[in-house]
Amino acid sequence: MIDKDYYRLPELKDRFGFTEYDYLYLCENYNIPIRFYIHHQNFLLIEPDNKNRKSNVIGAINYKGLIEVNSLDRKSFLKNSTVEVSQCYLLDKNGVTSFETSSDILVDNCLDERYVRRNSTLADLISFPYLAIVIGEENRDLIQQESTPLIAKLPLNFQNIVITKDDIEWCKLTLEIDLTNGQPREHIIHNQIKQIIRINPTLGGAALYRKVHENFINDDDSTDPYSLYLEVNTDEIVWGKAEKYEKKLTKRTFLNLVSKFKKEIQ
Repeated sequence: MIDKDYYRLPELKDRFGFTEYDYLYLCENYNIPIRFYIHHQNFLLIEPDNKNRKSNVIGAINYKGLIEVNSLDRKSFLKNSTVEVSQCYLLDKNGVTSFETSSDILVDNCLDERYVRRNSTLADLISFPYLAIVIGEENRDLIQQESTPLIAKLPLNFQNIVITKDDIEWCKLTLEIDLTNGQPREHIIHNQIKQIIRINPTLGGAALYRKVHENFINDDDSTDPYSLYLEVNTDEIVWGKAEKYEKKLTKRTFLNLVSKFKKEIQ
């Protein structure tokens, strides 16, 4: 069978040994990201400018691929099995099928004073995952008018949800499926580090490690969305499944990984 970048929930039982209800249970009980596949939707790409407390509007795009919902929409989805989102994260540059630079009309008409236009090209899109605002076809720059309203909702339901290869490995680890096959699983912790870098884009490696350490002590799972950490001290992170699959990640290795991953997503 073809090795896919992502899978839909009905595929899980036959291919990986757990069901869609197992995965739903994990989503309900762990702070893991929830992702969906979107086929051709228009978005405005947004790049936060924390220094000036503004958000740069990069351009209007058409996109097909994986998206990730924010924490509030995640909670709403788990409560209702459906959600309408106005913002989300786009995960894949290769999913951009068209790009148009932003116009003053679009920014002034659709957004408030916190947003400013920034001239960009498709080649400038290097900071994926990108925060994006949902728009309609009528909001594209080439046809945007002063009176054109912002279409700001994208309906998502359980049928749209997908799971990536890295999340499948984490699910198998958490559900204790095939823990003794000797296959390397370090990419699971790598995936988590990438996730917390995205959530904390302004923090360097040392500051991010301090936050992970402090959050572990304070039982705050915002820097442990996959609930991997078994112990975090000033020198190392112990992660995995207690007494069944435990690995160690030194602080030095953590800092090196943060430096590497930041370069990859910038």
